[in-house]
Amino acid sequence: MLSQLVIRELCITSTPIAFIHEFVRRTRAAGAVTKFVLTACAATWEEVDELGEVLVRMRSTRRLLVVLLLITDNLDQVQQSDRPLWTRMNLSRCSVLKNLNLTIYIKDPAYILPLLAAYLAAVMSAPSSLRTLNIFLVALPQSYDPPFAPDFMRAFWEERDEMVVKHCPRHMMVNVDLVPMPASSAQTTEAERGVFKTFITKHCLPMSVKQGRLRVLEDSETIG
Repeated sequence: MLSQLVIRELCITSTPIAFIHEFVRRTRAAGAVTKFVLTACAATWEEVDELGEVLVRMRSTRRLLVVLLLITDNLDQVQQSDRPLWTRMNLSRCSVLKNLNLTIYIKDPAYILPLLAAYLAAVMSAPSSLRTLNIFLVALPQSYDPPFAPDFMRAFWEERDEMVVKHCPRHMMVNVDLVPMPASSAQTTEAERGVFKTFITKHCLPMSVKQGRLRVLEDSETIG
């Protein structure tokens, strides 16, 4: 019976990736999905590959909204994961995808900047159909020292800045959105968001901003 269903919008949360993979593999219904909302934790590269197979089977998806908790048991793994991540997730094969929303929702602030870098790397595998890449931050790092970042950090962000400029076409916009949260441990002040915005636009990704490839927004209406 599942194969006779036509699913246009699919929202999956708190579900093991293996189950999602098996569901999509066994039914043709997911092949017509145009909006896919996914909250998942990829704890292993095997799960990343399974997500890649899911996206291939859902190539009709035009809007992909993902809260993807990457491999976070080792900070070095997160910092090194941006290169193969989107290739192994088959993002480039989502040939009609227009909007990709990625949310960084994580308790440990040490992972926020590495995850931001990993999410920005999606531009390297983005299909030509993609128009907007929205990256939502619901918390901010607790420590960064602009403009006195160590040389290795400066080189790290210069590489990412060049990556966005090189791989983000004129018809595509990258939005880094600082999402204010209700009263919680993740709540940030307007001043804190302003400092972070300056840090990103002036010291991390200045070329991307200057050439109109990337914007840092506050409380925008891009979610949905």
